[in-house]
Amino acid sequence: MTFFLDNRKYRTILISALLFLTFDVGVLLPNFIISTRLKESAIAINLAGRQRMLSQRMVKALLQIKTQQAQGENSTVSQAELALTYDLFDRTLEGFARGKNVTGGDGQSVFLPPVQGEMARSLVDRAIVIWQPYAQQLYPLLTATPPLDSTQLNTAVTHALDRILQLL
Repeated sequence: MTFFLDNRKYRTILISALLFLTFDVGVLLPNFIISTRLKESAIAINLAGRQRMLSQRMVKALLQIKTQQAQGENSTVSQAELALTYDLFDRTLEGFARGKNVTGGDGQSVFLPPVQGEMARSLVDRAIVIWQPYAQQLYPLLTATPPLDSTQLNTAVTHALDRILQLL
């Protein structure tokens, strides 16, 4: 090693190589950090978009159940869709609020950190205020056996139609 340090030509090469490695790490590390944050943001954005879709699917399932019951048809499949969308929506909203493992768009479990920032926090809090009474209207329909109580179903449908635009 003393040979390299004693010889000026090798010292310059060694210093150049160390500087190159230092600059390389200095560029790669921020890129890694930024790409990790972008990935987390992309997951949150995709799940927020899915929330919109799920809110619409819940209303669709409710209306299908109502129509099927009015026609004397079996509404078990529509009830199962309502239960699935209810569960995904509720768990994801809780993830946005508190941070939690949720089912991602690909069906795999993914950690959704709680939203940061005053505006984002306000949006999630407003969504929870809208969701809680809606969820209370839906919950009895999830566990009931067909045919569902028409009064409960009509109340849930009315509540859903009144709240869907706010929740979207």
